Amino acid sequence: MPLSRRRFLTLAAAGAGAAAVGVPVGSVTDAEKPELLAELDAAVAVLYGLDAADMRHIFETFHVGWDYEERLARVLTHLDRLSALPASA
Repeated sequence: MPLSRRRFLTLAAAGAGAAAVGVPVGSVTDAEKPELLAELDAAVAVLYGLDAADMRHIFETFHVGWDYEERLARVLTHLDRLSALPASA
C-alpha cells in the first residue's frame, strides 16, 4: 500500500524532529522489538495511572489463550523503573 502524501510528510517530519534532538531514527531488529514493545506498554500504563496489579489483570483477561507471561514480566520490569522516575513539574 503506497504512502499518502500526508502520511509521508508526517513520517518525514517525525524523523527530522527526532534527528534534530539526537534520537536515532530507523528500523528495529526482531531481537529488539519485544523489549521496545514492553517498554511502550509500561509507558502507556504510567500515563494512564495503572499499576502492576492493573497490568496483570489486563494481561490475564485480555490475552486469553496466549502465553503472555514473558511479555508481562518485561512490562512489569519497565513499569517499576518508569514508576520510580520523578514526575516532571
